[in-house]
Amino acid sequence: MALQLTAETLEDWDQYREYTKERLKLAPDGEIPIWITKKKVEFSNSYKGHAFLIGIKSKITMQALRKDGVLCKEGLCTKNGKHLDQIADLAPVLVKSSAKTAERLKLGCKIKSAGGDEGEEADSQQDTGPLDALIKKLVPMAKSAIASLPGDHSGIRDLLENIVKLRKLGDIDQATTRAKELAAVIKSAPTGGQAGASNGQPDFGPWEKARKVALTQLAKLEKALKSTGDEEVNEAVGELKKIGQQFAKSLKTREEAAAMVNYIEKDAVIRDLDGQVMLGVNLDLSRPLIASLEPAIA
Repeated sequence: MALQLTAETLEDWDQYREYTKERLKLAPDGEIPIWITKKKVEFSNSYKGHAFLIGIKSKITMQALRKDGVLCKEGLCTKNGKHLDQIADLAPVLVKSSAKTAERLKLGCKIKSAGGDEGEEADSQQDTGPLDALIKKLVPMAKSAIASLPGDHSGIRDLLENIVKLRKLGDIDQATTRAKELAAVIKSAPTGGQAGASNGQPDFGPWEKARKVALTQLAKLEKALKSTGDEEVNEAVGELKKIGQQFAKSLKTREEAAAMVNYIEKDAVIRDLDGQVMLGVNLDLSRPLIASLEPAIA
């Protein structure tokens, strides 16, 4: 039986090493999924670094780790023997750190980014100056908006925290996109500047149409899962219901729209479902939903 990990056994260096050794043997050569922990793991041998998991068989492990609060970023890599090359869709700083973990495992595994290195060159080539300047400008603006505006402004707070985290992870492009969204939200607030007073109400017409389509897709998948008669699908059905509850919300403000975009982009289950055909149900969630919210945020 294939080895599995929990949050506790992940920290056990020997068990993590055995798990990785097995996955390197089981995973076929070619393009395979790779996950890297968002936060560094404090291993039992006193080493602290980002753990990585590979291959489709690690998906079950990922679900168990997610339940335990261990979140990971997902990407793709090309496996060639024990080497993991051409890693894409992951921040260079994560690739660099996981490469150090691979070296310490002493399994003959080497990790390289799509640029052919362990992430150092790609990380250093990105100009973070404009983003850092924008963040420096946004922090006091966001704090002022939260303090002065009535109602719940957790959306502004969540966006700001997400931007800071993305910057620390080295995901400059995504952090810049989120920062521009936050600037638009603050600008459109009643006390956020002259432009905000004349912007009028945000247009949520596209969102209403897109969310109905998404809810229909989720309902069809839920029905298909239940029709299998397998008790193991109950957990998956529960996750679909949680997503459906979020999509069922009627949005009224630009802040709520930005928070919804943040949720859609961060939710691991939505990311797993996107672009899949499961039990005859085509799932296309993130792209049309986020696009439908752009008029409301602008």
